[in-house]
Amino acid sequence: MPVTFFFIIINVSVFIAIKLNVLQTSEVTLYSPAVLERHEFTRLITAGFSHYAPWHILMNMASLYNLGQILEPRIGSFAFCSLYLLSQIIAGLLLCIFRKNKPVQGLGASIALFAMSGVYIATLYHLGGAQIAYSELGRTAVSLLIVTAIPHVDHLGHICGLVVGILLGLAYWQIGV
Repeated sequence: MPVTFFFIIINVSVFIAIKLNVLQTSEVTLYSPAVLERHEFTRLITAGFSHYAPWHILMNMASLYNLGQILEPRIGSFAFCSLYLLSQIIAGLLLCIFRKNKPVQGLGASIALFAMSGVYIATLYHLGGAQIAYSELGRTAVSLLIVTAIPHVDHLGHICGLVVGILLGLAYWQIGV
C-alpha cells in the first residue's frame, strides 16, 4: 500500500501546514469561480488534500486507509494512484460546473474517496459479478446517506465522486488492464 501511505502523509502534511497558517484554506479550496473563471486548476487537486478539522482528516484518512488496503493490492499502486488523482480532477471539475451558479467552497479527500469506492464497486463487478457489486453499492449508498447528516458537507461532490469512480473503474477493467 505504498501509494495509500503516501497520500495519507500528504494529507496530514497539508493539514499541519493549514493549521500552522503556512497554507490558507481560501487558496486551496475547490471553488467554482476560481476554477472556471480564473483558471486556477490546481485547486482540483489541492482541495482533495486539504482538511479543516481534526475529525475531518481522521475520518477521511481512516477511509483512505481502508480503501487502500482493499483496493490497491487488487489493481496495483500505479492504477490506484492514477485513478485516485484522475477521479479527484474529473469529479471536482464536474462539481464546479454543477455549482457554477451557486458556488460553494469545499475541501477534503471525500470526493476522491467516494470515487475510489466507485472503482472498488466496478472492480467487484469485474471480478465477482453483479450481485457482489450491487451489495457494495448498497453499503456505499448507506455511507452516502450517513454523510448527509453532517452539516456543511457538499453531498453533490460525493455523488460526483461516486459516479466518476464507477465510470473510471468500468473503463479501467474494460480496456483490459
